[in-house]
Amino acid sequence: MIPTGPMKSHPRFGVIFLCVSLLAALAFGRSIEAPFFWDDDALIVGNPWLGTPSGLPRFFTPAYWRGLSFAEDYRPIEMASYSLDHAFWDDNPAGYHASNLLLHAFNCAALAALAWILFGSAPLAITAGVLFALHPMHSEPVAWIQNRSELLSAAFSLVCVCAFTRWARVGKAGGACPPAPRTTPSPAESRGRGLYACACAAFVLACLTKESAVVLPLMCASALLAPGRLRRRAWAGLVPLAAIAALFLFVKLGVLPYSRPSPASSLLVGAYPRAAAVAKTLAVYLALLAFPARFSLDRFFAIPVFPPHTALLLGAAAVALAFACAARGLMGKKPWGAALALALAPLLPVSNIVFISGRPLAEQRVYLASAGFCLCAAILIERAARPPRARVGVAALTLALAASWLIASVKRTDYWRSEQVLWERTLEVSPSSWRAKLFLSRVYRSEGRSDDTVALIKEILRYTVPRPPIALIDLGRTYTSLGWDDRARDAFERAVASDPGEFTARACLGEAYRRERRFHEALAQFQVIERGLPRSGSGQFESAIVFKEQGEYDAALAKLREVLALHPGNARALVAAASVHAARGEDAGAERYFSEALSRDPDSPTALNSLGLFRERRGRYDEALTLYARAASLDPKGWSPRYNRAVALEAMGRPAGALVALMQAAALQPGRSGFLEKINRLSDSLRDARLTPGQWEEIGLAHAALLQARGIHCARTGDTEGAIDCFEKLIAIEPRNGEARANLGRTLAARGDYRRALGEFRAAAELLHGAAPVYSGMGACCAALGLRDEAERAWRTARRLDPRAKEPRRNLFRLMRLR
Repeated sequence: MIPTGPMKSHPRFGVIFLCVSLLAALAFGRSIEAPFFWDDDALIVGNPWLGTPSGLPRFFTPAYWRGLSFAEDYRPIEMASYSLDHAFWDDNPAGYHASNLLLHAFNCAALAALAWILFGSAPLAITAGVLFALHPMHSEPVAWIQNRSELLSAAFSLVCVCAFTRWARVGKAGGACPPAPRTTPSPAESRGRGLYACACAAFVLACLTKESAVVLPLMCASALLAPGRLRRRAWAGLVPLAAIAALFLFVKLGVLPYSRPSPASSLLVGAYPRAAAVAKTLAVYLALLAFPARFSLDRFFAIPVFPPHTALLLGAAAVALAFACAARGLMGKKPWGAALALALAPLLPVSNIVFISGRPLAEQRVYLASAGFCLCAAILIERAARPPRARVGVAALTLALAASWLIASVKRTDYWRSEQVLWERTLEVSPSSWRAKLFLSRVYRSEGRSDDTVALIKEILRYTVPRPPIALIDLGRTYTSLGWDDRARDAFERAVASDPGEFTARACLGEAYRRERRFHEALAQFQVIERGLPRSGSGQFESAIVFKEQGEYDAALAKLREVLALHPGNARALVAAASVHAARGEDAGAERYFSEALSRDPDSPTALNSLGLFRERRGRYDEALTLYARAASLDPKGWSPRYNRAVALEAMGRPAGALVALMQAAALQPGRSGFLEKINRLSDSLRDARLTPGQWEEIGLAHAALLQARGIHCARTGDTEGAIDCFEKLIAIEPRNGEARANLGRTLAARGDYRRALGEFRAAAELLHGAAPVYSGMGACCAALGLRDEAERAWRTARRLDPRAKEPRRNLFRLMRLR
């Protein structure tokens, strides 16, 4: 049976800590290679307060959380941890992932310590720690940086339960309390007070990390009902914890009006839908703990309707049975009863009692509950291993379970290394997830795959009711990148009409009006933003840009002063103010603002490019060229510094360098027809010029890059003939350019010329060794020409080169079905 005597210090606990930490690193170590995702951009990448002296106290003020898209949260300790990471790692995601991994390893050791405190069994402690280290459901909280709140809250919660339980038994472990009063506290009393203070402090920190930690008094009560003798008045120790929980809820729901939970869905009206939603949520979470399902970052949640279907009834029965077993085990002071209660209590705040409209189901929310589940599983394993004849079999089954969980955890963590793979995997499991389609479309847009981006967003708008305004915003931004300003404006107008309170849509619409020189309408949109988000300064800044373009410099400077009063040292506002002073001919004021902007952000490409324009317009071309070169090196995708450099070089009488810079700018903006006209004019002027071989080589390289970019742009915007012309010209210049041949093959295949496309793919395969997309396209052409055996070989090669590629696997499956 499980020992219940006094828990003594044991040297093997260090070995347990090392073992579970190494297993956690083995299971989720590859998460360090993952980039930033989703909310990471708002919390870390685009957070101007990280790493600043005033940022840390600001995270504890309600005003900071009002300006965020997740204003219902109040998690200052989580933000403080990001600030600490930023001090060491800046914007390197590997450091943030390493911190998550270390927190998970600590939580594994903390759970082992809790098992040791509760039951005094080393085998049980290490079994619980190992299972918790390897559970596949932990891939989302460990590999996603923004889930630091789950890891930190679990760490403080486990410390709280450990310290409270140790305090409740400290009289027994440290000896009986002396009957006579003492003028000074005994060592046992001092140790007990320290443990209780540690428990209270950990509880407060857990609540400030994530609000679901308010259930910690229930978890501590469950620990008190575990087997073992308690000190006198141990139950009274729950009263201060309950008071802290009540105070936090009062502050959260009453004092912080911007931090209230999301309102319930309009469909959850009445007692039955709410109860059914809670039962369904709990059933899904218990099923995920017991039987880790296929990975999905966005699980679909159907609102329960009456009459209930069979699956809902079975789930409700399973939930009721779990709570009944926990109650019976607690009343009988059974070890498994306390462990089961520790698993069920953390699920209550996330069970959609208050409907979580954003993501009703999320794997990250079972993290703390999985600690109790793994502890319960360890108890059952130990009970099953009591008969000597069963020990070998139980050990083998436990090792098999741990190995299967390890493999599943490594596989799940591998998805996080590529955002495209992550969202494609989510869509395979949850094909109706519009969020997965939206974020996958953003990945495609960043890769320049505009046609795939538009197709996915239109699919969202076609099948999602109501239409998400963010999808219309992304559609408009995609059209803007393609140069289709009319379509972009129409998409932004539809987004504003669907949700007038969507300030991002209004900002995009105002920018579209500004590009069309419709200044009055643009100002109207920015003024709405200014009234709705007065402290953000974004509405004032955009209004200032409009005033500047209208020549109303005094009004522009007044708006920029408002922005700088709200955000002193804002580099964008300082650069804009410098540009306004420069437009007014006030060189001294412009120099002052430029100097302050560069002192705030010396590596700002916008500031360097604007200062270069200022220098150029005053005839200081050499200084301007230096500034343009530095801005271009800091912003590899920025076309403006390269274009400005071309204008300056042409003014200096250096047309060859101007042509190269202009071609580089045009390669970054292949949809701008004005660039092509200027390139042709400069090319004509160089026909009779005497250039060095180095200059001709430089022009040739820039021309090849322009043809490649222009061809890709034409292919993605439907101009097939233009794309073929560009790729053929590029191949004539560089016959061994495998990328150009592969792009030509794709374009020919899209036009239906499969035989010629197959020849280009075969040539590209010889030049690009190990390129899976080339073999995938080759297989598609072979299949279209009826060459099934050759298609199968090509697809198998593509799958071998890139096991994560979805298209070859799908095509091979279809080919097998045809056979």
